[in-house]
Amino acid sequence: MGLAVDLIGGLGFVFLLIGVHEYGHFWTGRLLGIPAGCIRVELGGNPPHVALREGDRWLAPMDESYAEAFQRHHPAVSAAWTYIAGGVIGESLFAVALIGVLIAAGAGQVAVVLAWASATLFAIYGVGDLAVSLGRRSVSGDWSAMYALQPLATVGLLVAGGAAKAAPLIWLIP
Repeated sequence: MGLAVDLIGGLGFVFLLIGVHEYGHFWTGRLLGIPAGCIRVELGGNPPHVALREGDRWLAPMDESYAEAFQRHHPAVSAAWTYIAGGVIGESLFAVALIGVLIAAGAGQVAVVLAWASATLFAIYGVGDLAVSLGRRSVSGDWSAMYALQPLATVGLLVAGGAAKAAPLIWLIP
């Protein structure tokens, strides 16, 4: 029974992290000056994403004119990188903070389950983005988009995010 509860809890946490990730993009976009009426989170989208308004249409990141829609609000490459990274950073900070609270509260077993779920999501998303991007020979997700804009900063974020997600596992598992 314990394994089933761990799997259900871990899966629930993954869905929560996906929502936090998308809202990380949203709030970063808002901080970068995108008006509230021009940006929205679509958790029911396939995949979940942050849409940008172009006239009376809502664009998903897969739409060719998505980058242009963003650049109308903030043309700097560094702003585009920050907007994309906002999802990864927000989700990572949320996960690490919650896991830290659980550890401090003495809920180490729950913290381990959530750390595994968070690290697994991070790895699956990164490997999936890499595989699809290489297969298509084009940008297909956050990591490949960030890398195309600022390779060094992206590698730094990948290493920092991976280390932050692995640290609780290394510390908690004997």
